[in-house]
Amino acid sequence: MKKRGKGSIIFWLMVLGIIIVGTIIFKGLTFPKSGSEVLGYHNLTPKACINNENTEKCYTVEIAKTPDERSQGLMFREELGINEGMIFIFPERSNWGFWMKNTQISLDILWLGNRGEVLFLKEGAEPCPADEDSCTTTTPPIEVKAKYVLELNSGEIEKNNIKLGSKIVLKNINTP
Repeated sequence: MKKRGKGSIIFWLMVLGIIIVGTIIFKGLTFPKSGSEVLGYHNLTPKACINNENTEKCYTVEIAKTPDERSQGLMFREELGINEGMIFIFPERSNWGFWMKNTQISLDILWLGNRGEVLFLKEGAEPCPADEDSCTTTTPPIEVKAKYVLELNSGEIEKNNIKLGSKIVLKNINTP
């Protein structure tokens, strides 16, 4: 009987390890984790929802939580889809100012508190062309300390009767 060297045993153990790890990764990435995911009930799309007068209006939102994402915002966008928006998540509550430089669409802007209550709003913020050096900044009064800012298509505040104190519920969004 021929003896196997330590090298061939180590080789086959490594091959077996790679197969096991590959199988675990493949199963974890490929197959649903629950029956609800198979049926499509497990929807993790980030949303901002407004509850007014016994109705709920939800917007699919992009999340801007890093300094670069918040700085870019909706710049250079030619349109924002119906029922879409962007939620800006800040590390702490503050008096955040917003400007429309390089933004090509009119927006409604809502400043929200920790629990999603509307603290301040700006209807119909107008675009400011890139060559314009006099873009104005919209900043709420100094006492308004927002944790989140929500941008929606212009006209959504009026259409959905959003007022100071209205509640915006953030769904499927990890917030600090």
